[in-house]
Amino acid sequence: MIAILCNSCVSLNIIPQATNSAGAVAFGELNLNRSEYLVYNTITETATIIFDAGLNKNKIYEANKEFSYEVSYDKAGKLIISDVEGVVKLGTFYHTASNEFDPTNAGEIARKLAIFRLNNSAKEAGADYIIEPIVSVNISKTGKSEITYTATATAKLVRIKKTDD
Repeated sequence: MIAILCNSCVSLNIIPQATNSAGAVAFGELNLNRSEYLVYNTITETATIIFDAGLNKNKIYEANKEFSYEVSYDKAGKLIISDVEGVVKLGTFYHTASNEFDPTNAGEIARKLAIFRLNNSAKEAGADYIIEPIVSVNISKTGKSEITYTATATAKLVRIKKTDD
């Protein structure tokens, strides 16, 4: 009876995730004649993630408060995630990586969030592919116990012409 009562008190904290991926190619990989595609303007998306190192818990959050959570470790060294709010958005390119992530790596989260936003912008623009994306992450100490990761994802968009274009 006590075991059942104790187990019902434990809350399982997971980090809700939204994911997307896009076809990112090198320009030569398209194997298309110039008349078969349109190159749109270059687009850029950014993401800022803040890692706040506390005494017992570390807080990771998106600068506009889209999501936040705390990470800590128990005595056995097992990762504990708590106070989860919002949804972590993770983007990838088809050929580069999976949507799995390390919830303690704020730089990786910033990078994947910038890619998520880039992929959404490409979709909204009607692009079929993203050409040679460039993703960079800048790191700066912004407070006594705070590190800010700002990722920028930039790419050109390509749309394959239809027969009636």
